[in-house]
Amino acid sequence: MQPYYSGSDLDATALHADITRITADGTRTGSSESLDYATTGYRDDGSVGKLDIYQTYAYNLEEAGHSITSISSSTTNHTNQHHTNQQTQLVYGDNPTRMTQLEKLQKIQGTAQYQGTAYVISSDYNSNIDVNANITLNADFINKTISGAITRSPDPHGGYIRYGNINLTETTIDTYNGLLEFKGNANTTESRHQYNNNNDEWLDIQYTGTYEGKIMGPDGKQVSGLTNLQAPMTMEHGGYRLDAAFTAEHK
Repeated sequence: MQPYYSGSDLDATALHADITRITADGTRTGSSESLDYATTGYRDDGSVGKLDIYQTYAYNLEEAGHSITSISSSTTNHTNQHHTNQQTQLVYGDNPTRMTQLEKLQKIQGTAQYQGTAYVISSDYNSNIDVNANITLNADFINKTISGAITRSPDPHGGYIRYGNINLTETTIDTYNGLLEFKGNANTTESRHQYNNNNDEWLDIQYTGTYEGKIMGPDGKQVSGLTNLQAPMTMEHGGYRLDAAFTAEHK
C-alpha cells in the first residue's frame, strides 16, 4: 500500500495502532477511539500530566481507501493550568491505476461517474469531523479531465452554519510517474449565523485551496484523494482550515 499524506506529521510510534488504517479490503467504514493518560512527573515546563485522545476513522473499498486521524493532547501543569493541542492527519492510497490502462478507459463513452464517501475536518468547533459527507467525481478519459463536488452533512451544532458544497473544479488527468493522477483547485462557501447589534446576520466565509487524487485499481474502477482549503484571516474569524479525504467507485 502506498499512502499519501496531508496535515500535521504525526509520530506513528506514539500511536497504539497503524494510523493509516488503509487496508483496501472492502470493509467500507470503521472507527476507533482510545485514551492514554500518563503522569509524567514534574518537567522543565512544569507539566505533571497528559491526556491523549486518539480518534481514527477509515473507509476502505477493494482497491482504495482513506483515513483521518485526530490526536487531542491535553496537558495539566502543577498549578492546574490546561493546554490543549490538536493534530490531524489525512491519508489516502492503495493500488493506483497504471497509465497503460488509459487506452482501455478511453473506450468509455461520455463521462465515467464515481460516487463515494468523504471525511471532512474543520479547524473550527474543536476540529469537528464529518464522516458522513458524500463525493461525486466525473471523469472524461477521452479528454483526460476530472471534476466533482463534496456534499457535507448538516451543521451538528443546531443550524448556525450553512455548508456549501466543496467544488472540485475541472482539471487534467495526468500520467506522471506512470500513474493516472490529478491535481486541481477547490473552493467552498460557509454561511455562519451571528448577532450584530441585536440583528441576525449571516457571514459568508470563502475557502480556497487544492485537491488531488489518483485513479485506483487495475481497471480504474475506484478513486481516492484529499483536499486542503483555507479561509483568509479577517476581523470576523481566524483563518479556518477545511480538509477532506475521499474514496469513490465507478457507478
